[in-house]
Amino acid sequence: MKQKREVKDATGTRIWNIEVNEEIMSKVNAKQILGVVEKHFDKFNIVNFVTALHRVAKAPDGAEAVSDPRFGKLLRTVQMLCTDGTARKDPYSLVSTLWAIAKLGLKDYEMIEAIAEEVLVQINEYGDLSAQELSQIAWSLASMKVQHTPLLTAIAEESIKKIAEAGPQDLGITAWAYAKLGVLNRPLMQAIAAESIRKMSDFTGQNMSNLAWACATLAFVDGPLMNAIASEAIKRISELSPQDLSNIAWACATLQFVH
Repeated sequence: MKQKREVKDATGTRIWNIEVNEEIMSKVNAKQILGVVEKHFDKFNIVNFVTALHRVAKAPDGAEAVSDPRFGKLLRTVQMLCTDGTARKDPYSLVSTLWAIAKLGLKDYEMIEAIAEEVLVQINEYGDLSAQELSQIAWSLASMKVQHTPLLTAIAEESIKKIAEAGPQDLGITAWAYAKLGVLNRPLMQAIAAESIRKMSDFTGQNMSNLAWACATLAFVDGPLMNAIASEAIKRISELSPQDLSNIAWACATLQFVH
């Protein structure tokens, strides 16, 4: 039986921590963000640390910041907070941290493995990650080429349970991630296919492209799904990028699907 996470009132987060988070969000580059971290380090809570890491990863100079000693201190602190049980009060911190590590292309696999193990605990004990969060974890693992089998199995099982809340981007990214890792989880792909058919009119060209590419890469044959993708692509062919059209055409050819 899944545990229920204790619900905390919004006042549980100090006003100062909320304000400093807004300060972090207002900075336009990694150097400025690390300046805020250095200035307020001793007062930060886990949300502040993870927000800073996430914003550095999104910053235009994020890759350059990796060599900054202040970034190293920030990363070590986030790793500690994500693996000592602190993040169990805020599971999205784990999702954001994995995403940031993947975005920055960091190769500390011992750290990645430790955080992945903590995410697995979150899923198994609480099961309260959203479909979007699950897809982001899958994307992060695929981007880092980390094939953590127990976590991928848990993500698949949890994603199937929450498939109705998954948006087109979540569906496309999850399928792409498993294909990128060469993992065919047939129940997951079947659930993604069925839900995608229902929501195909809301798919962007990239969503369709990702899904078609994943099916072909995994040799997952689903005629109704490919028919839905092809029909929608034809309707909106002028909106699709050359890359999206190429991926969809390649998928159809690979799967020997004729529309």
